[in-house]
Amino acid sequence: MPKRIDAWRRIGGALRPRDLVTSTSPKDCLFAHGDARELTRLLPPEAVDCIITSPPYSDVKDYGVSRQIGFGQQWAKEYLKDLERLLGELARVCRKGGALWIVVDTVKKARRTLLLPWEILERATSVGWCPEDIVIWDKGRSLPWSHVGRFRGVFEYVLLLSKGGLARFELDRVRDTSDLSPYWVRFPERYNPRGKAPSDIWHFPIPVQGSWASNGIRHFCPFPLAMVARMILLTTPRGGVVLDPFAGSGVVPSVAAFLGRRGLGFDVNGKYVRAFEESGYEALLKAARIELGGMLGSKKAAPLGDLIVRLRMLKYPVSMFSELARPDRLGQAARSTIAAFVVIPRKASQGRSPEQRLRVEGEVEVWLLCHKGADLVKVREQASRVMAVAPVSKFCLGVDLQIVSANKWKSSGFAQELGFAKWYSYSGGIFRKYREAFGEAGLGARLAAAGKPDANIRYPVVFSPLRVDVPRIE
Repeated sequence: MPKRIDAWRRIGGALRPRDLVTSTSPKDCLFAHGDARELTRLLPPEAVDCIITSPPYSDVKDYGVSRQIGFGQQWAKEYLKDLERLLGELARVCRKGGALWIVVDTVKKARRTLLLPWEILERATSVGWCPEDIVIWDKGRSLPWSHVGRFRGVFEYVLLLSKGGLARFELDRVRDTSDLSPYWVRFPERYNPRGKAPSDIWHFPIPVQGSWASNGIRHFCPFPLAMVARMILLTTPRGGVVLDPFAGSGVVPSVAAFLGRRGLGFDVNGKYVRAFEESGYEALLKAARIELGGMLGSKKAAPLGDLIVRLRMLKYPVSMFSELARPDRLGQAARSTIAAFVVIPRKASQGRSPEQRLRVEGEVEVWLLCHKGADLVKVREQASRVMAVAPVSKFCLGVDLQIVSANKWKSSGFAQELGFAKWYSYSGGIFRKYREAFGEAGLGARLAAAGKPDANIRYPVVFSPLRVDVPRIE
């Protein structure tokens, strides 16, 4: 038995995540030399939060040891049976709600394409795993050869499974704010302030062998650091345990440790383990600091997120008026009923439940200013109907609607009561760019002008202390 495993067994008689140790520098990263079928059995039940791995693809690669999974094995009687037994052990050691990510491809044997991803899914399901999703990984490059009846392969499948349903799937950790469609300016309610959720096609170029160290961390199929980081951030808590039973160059345990998790790696090839201990881990950490530093506490999405929320707030009354002007609501009377809107952001409400706060992107007061003689009861009734259904209900805003009579908002102290020294007006249904900027005194004058009904005005003016000036994006 390898010396390192002897050290593990002395720690309470079994592997326990809280007792992770290693003979090299990282205290939260452990890479062991040995067969995954044997080492996994040393783990106690429900010791692991997430498993990320790529098994040997049948006999495509020889990893240089006897009795390895894949090379030299018969497809169904040995190889697939060994994978099924290992999948069962992985289910045993994974916590309920934990995730299993498997990177895998089809295999070409005797001019037949064998559907290994589907074989794995079938066997994983039979031992207790629940299929969740399938991702296409665009590797960007491939091996420099192809086979008869097979194109040059530049993608692989990423299978996501869970033990009893995913306990966490933290999309907000991996959202992307780059390359947004120009439509985000016109339809801010359709875009998450924290960015786009990843699609089911992932573009991560495969690293070149030896790319992390001059002495060479060399592996047939190295994982991109950013892809592993995405999996970990999506499905693990800080301090969680991440296992790769076919760890190869040690990318998974290294990235796990870098992201504040605890990484375990097993590999049957002693060369990989020795390379990891000698310089591989430090080289991987150095690469992680360069490639993944932005994933830790990044604030890049904050300015865009704040702008999207402000655009939502300013568009809200525009959409509300469009819905109120429908024939089955206020109809043509909407223009002679509604004089203007005032939009005022406010602090998050303490009265909302945690579930409600998760669904609300911002809190806002919307003051609907009515013309003299308006039926305020009817306006409130119709506005409440509009707020409860799409599209207005899709803005994810906590809205406090105030229906204001002409007597109140035309009073001399109304502008002062609102309490803002700087104001902006948005007219013609345009909410991405303010038309005028003025002070408290100017607001009073403009409110007086808005008090004159004009059937030719398509949208009432919106007054707000929010300043937005976004150029048109084609």
